[in-house]
Amino acid sequence: MLTLHESLPSIEKRLGYCFQDRSILIQAFVHRSFLNECQLSNLIANERLEFLGDAVLNLYVSAFLFARFPDRGEGPLSKQKAEAVCQTSCAVMMDHLALIDHLLVGKGEQTLHAKSRPSLASDLFEAIVGAIYVDGGWHAAEQFLSSHFDTHFSMIADSAPSNAKAELQELLAKQGKGLPEYRLQDTSGPPHDRLFRVAVFVAGQDLGEAIGKTKREAEQQAAAKALATLNAL
Repeated sequence: MLTLHESLPSIEKRLGYCFQDRSILIQAFVHRSFLNECQLSNLIANERLEFLGDAVLNLYVSAFLFARFPDRGEGPLSKQKAEAVCQTSCAVMMDHLALIDHLLVGKGEQTLHAKSRPSLASDLFEAIVGAIYVDGGWHAAEQFLSSHFDTHFSMIADSAPSNAKAELQELLAKQGKGLPEYRLQDTSGPPHDRLFRVAVFVAGQDLGEAIGKTKREAEQQAAAKALATLNAL
């Protein structure tokens, strides 16, 4: 316990946040297995902070993606959010903070090399987010996540495969305009290097066309142009 107390200033420096109540920060680093073995009545396991931190993280990432990608629909945004807040992503963010060695775990967990498990790293990360929120409110949690991880969230969202056709269909369904229709306009080029020109229509109206090396690629590009047209209205 003394080691964790002594480490609090360096932990706060790494987080970029100074706690008004350091007991909340200590709680974030207490795993239930530690309490089961040490029986210290003045300590609380980090599970409640983990629960809260999960909700705070989901809200922050949702707002981040909503603002960064105004043309993306609910479906793609939901998939990107799920990827950004998943266990693997949280474990990566915990690795960035390099604070897992301060986690208090029982001897049984230490034997199992618990600190190398993504699940424990992920849980600790969420507990830290929850602790910052409890101590400093939404602004503090937002500043922490923004200063450390906006680039991480952007990379995940940018690398996620785009499905403009699905987004267009979702948008049209919400607007009650029916399904889009993709029409092959023409093909060109030699057999080994074909180009396909495709247009997308909604209720007989041409919303955009594009050229691709496959019909699927051309359809995706045409859907992206249709989305841009509809969102500009």
